[in-house]
Amino acid sequence: MALRWLLLEKGITEKTSEFMDRLLEELWEVERIEVRLGGQKKDWYLNVTEFVEDGLKKIGMKSLLAEAT
Repeated sequence: MALRWLLLEKGITEKTSEFMDRLLEELWEVERIEVRLGGQKKDWYLNVTEFVEDGLKKIGMKSLLAEAT
């Protein structure tokens, strides 16, 4: 419901249900790994598709899966 609300708030109404279902499906496949190199630690996200990147951008959360240090 939160995703549906974000989509509607951003004015994305065309095929909202289909878009939301696909975005949730593809987000489910994203994996976070933590890499430690010496004293540095980084979080990387795997299996991030172009659709997920575009979807997150559309709902104003484009940095959600950004590499973290």
